[in-house]
Amino acid sequence: MKYSLAIFIGMSNTSNKPLSRLLPFLSALLLATMSYAQCPANGDITFTSQADIDAFGSNYPSCTTITGNVTIQENTAGDITNFNGLHNIQTIDGSLYIDQNSALDNMSGLNNLQTVTGDFYIFENNNLTDLTGLGSLSSVQGDYFYIGKNDHISTLSGLNSLTTIDAHFYVGHNDNLQNLSGVDNLTTANGAVTIEYNQELDDLSGLNNLQTIGDNLLIGDNYYLATISQLSNLSSVDGYLWLGPNQNLPTFNGLENLNTVGAGIWIGRNNSLTDMSALSGITSLGDYLMIDENNSLQNLNGLHNISSVSGLLWIGNNNSLTDISFTALTSVNGDLLISDNNSLENLNGLSNLSSINGNLHLTGNYALNNIAGIAQVDHTTINNLSIYYNDNLSSCSVNSVCNYLELPAPSTDIHDNLTNCNSDSEISTFCHCNISATTSNILCNDNGTPSNPDDDIFYFDINVTGNLTGANWTADDPNNSSGNYGVDVNLGTYPISGGDLSFTVTDADDNACSTSVNVSAPMTCSNQCSISATVSNILCNDNGTPSDASDDIFNFDLNVTGSNTGAGWTADDPNTSSGNYDVDVNLGTYSISGGDLSFTVTDADDNACSTNVNVSAP
Repeated sequence: MKYSLAIFIGMSNTSNKPLSRLLPFLSALLLATMSYAQCPANGDITFTSQADIDAFGSNYPSCTTITGNVTIQENTAGDITNFNGLHNIQTIDGSLYIDQNSALDNMSGLNNLQTVTGDFYIFENNNLTDLTGLGSLSSVQGDYFYIGKNDHISTLSGLNSLTTIDAHFYVGHNDNLQNLSGVDNLTTANGAVTIEYNQELDDLSGLNNLQTIGDNLLIGDNYYLATISQLSNLSSVDGYLWLGPNQNLPTFNGLENLNTVGAGIWIGRNNSLTDMSALSGITSLGDYLMIDENNSLQNLNGLHNISSVSGLLWIGNNNSLTDISFTALTSVNGDLLISDNNSLENLNGLSNLSSINGNLHLTGNYALNNIAGIAQVDHTTINNLSIYYNDNLSSCSVNSVCNYLELPAPSTDIHDNLTNCNSDSEISTFCHCNISATTSNILCNDNGTPSNPDDDIFYFDINVTGNLTGANWTADDPNNSSGNYGVDVNLGTYPISGGDLSFTVTDADDNACSTSVNVSAPMTCSNQCSISATVSNILCNDNGTPSDASDDIFNFDLNVTGSNTGAGWTADDPNTSSGNYDVDVNLGTYSISGGDLSFTVTDADDNACSTNVNVSAP
């Protein structure tokens, strides 16, 4: 190249004007050729040996950008050990594949790599322990940043310059990965994030600063994952949220700040999951909600603030589930499927659901015996009604079901439940208002007079339930009582002396819908008071004048006993005495000259309970 330049310069010193006019063009061509030679021609490059990598550093010492895809995959096991020959590369304008290099233990040599405009795959490098050497990498712009099947990688150390990832960030099938330390500065993932099949992964350390995900988040099949608390700064997932299967994850603590899920949620096959309260910030979903095969989950607390689901709502195969508390849920814009939840007895947590715009399926819920929780669903929003294999369900005649069955051509599949809920016709038979009442806790009250049974009163609890009822009920008992359905209402009081009580409870909106109630009055709880008195120790006192009998006085002890007595007794003796039962009380003094003493002792709480006392003066 130097020789060619000298010829052109020499020619330019002659008086040959045509050649001199070519000099600028030739000089430009020469400079372009020299610059072009700094990097290989555009196109894909494959490195299959350490020698290839080393030769690149020798042949292109000034090359900083490779235009085209780069593949590093050894032909001979153990050959490639470092990337030192690529130490000047800053940009790969294409994809980078680092694949199946058995002796490679880190990314040393790629220290200046900043940008990969395509995909970046780190795949099946079985001796790789971390990603040291990628400390300058700040941008992966393709579809995937894939870190997978690297059997000995334990952390992601080396990715400390990544604050934003545009690609789908995939970390999976790394059997020795303990945590995600190394991406600690990552705040934004514009693509999806997938963490799956990392069998030794304990936690998500490294994602502590992640705030937003522009696509899906999937965390699944990480057998030993015990906490995701490191996601405490995550506020939004614009795509789907998939949590499961994670066999040892007991809670979703760490997701308390998550308030936006743009698509749907699937929570499945988390056998140790008992608590979803961390999801309480989510209020609506852009697609489905599926809760499937979480065998330890007893309730859905944490989903109670979701008011709408824009797709399928499926609750299935959760063997311990007893409570589906969707207290804020008003609409499902898709199918509602509740199936094979063996411990679920009722649907009370759906009591605010008004529309579904899809199929309604209640199937295979062994313990289900009450579906009143879906009574208020608008029947015109039900496309198909399936109720079968619910072994304890005998009453299906709730408003939503009855109204749907009255349509000209309802689409149904109803069978294999208990009698009265085995077919359209069985259900329709009971599709009118009917109520029943149970009484409990019938109790006596002594009305403040424990020794007088004549004024004893009683009261009791009544619980009125029914199908196709109005807002509440009324009763024609002596107190004209009323109450709400399905709750204990205390009625009373009524005199026991009036005997047994019979009355009728009637639906507030349908006078033809009523039931009779009979209550047996209890035994009285007061008993007749009776008392007796014993006098002893009648003693004379000379009153200080031993020679004058006219002023002698006397005193005595009185012991009053009895049954069903009040707190004490009083006497109408000259001293208006009083005392307690079952103890000696000294009364006196009284004048002996007055003769024998007679008075009455009366119970302090019952004037009808008394006894006469006669005392002979000494």
